Amino acid sequence: MNPDTLDDEMKGIFDRADELTQNLAQEYQACAQQTEVSERAKNLFHEVLIKLRSALDFAMNRIYCKYTTLQGKNKTKQEHSAGFPIFENRKDFAKKLKGLGLSHLETDNPDLYGKLLKPQPFETGTQKLIEFRNLSNLGKHVKLARQDCKVQNAKKITAPNGVVTISTGASGCFDKQGKPVDPGPDYKVEEINLATFSLSHQSKELWEPWFFCRELCLDTRRYIESLLLLI
Repeated sequence: MNPDTLDDEMKGIFDRADELTQNLAQEYQACAQQTEVSERAKNLFHEVLIKLRSALDFAMNRIYCKYTTLQGKNKTKQEHSAGFPIFENRKDFAKKLKGLGLSHLETDNPDLYGKLLKPQPFETGTQKLIEFRNLSNLGKHVKLARQDCKVQNAKKITAPNGVVTISTGASGCFDKQGKPVDPGPDYKVEEINLATFSLSHQSKELWEPWFFCRELCLDTRRYIESLLLLI
C-alpha cells in the first residue's frame, strides 16, 4: 500500500476512518466490562461506514465531473446523485451509469469502467458491499443498527511458543487455520470471560462489527488508491 497515491483530501478521510475504528475497538473493550453495547459504540460503528462511503462517493463525483457527457443544467442537476454505484444486478448498474452520462466508459475507457464494475456484488458473488451500503444508509438516514454483547466462559490457551488460542466449551480449541489444538502439559490454560459482539439488521446478523469495519477500511483504501490512478 502506497499512501502517496492518495491526495490530501482522500488521505484525510481514511486517516479519520482509521482513528474511528481504533476508537471503536477501545469502546468495545469497555462494553465487554459492562456486558452491553454503549450508544457511543453504535455511533462509532456507523461513523466509520459513513466516512468510507464518503470516500467512494467523492471519487465517483470526480469521475462524473471529468467524464460525464451531460452538459449545462442537466450536468448540474445530476451531480448530487453521482454517488458510487452499488447494485445487485448489472441492469441497475448500467442504468445508473447511463443516467449519469457515463455509459460510454465501457467502450471509451474500459479500464475505468472495469474498475467500477469489479467490486459490484453481481461480479464478486458476495453480499459484503450490499451490507455496507445498507448499514451506511441506515445509520445516516434512519437509525443506528441494533448491537448486542454476549459474554461466555472460555479458556485462554497459551502455547510454549507464545501463540494464544481462545476456546469455548461449545466450539472446542482451534488455531487460526481452523485446526484442532490439543493443549499439552507445557501449555498455559486460563479461565476467562469472552465477550462477543453482534449487529442485527433486516433479519441478518453480523458478528464482530469491529472486524467488519477494519477489513472494510483496508479494502476501501486499496480500492480507492487503484481507482484514483485511472481518473
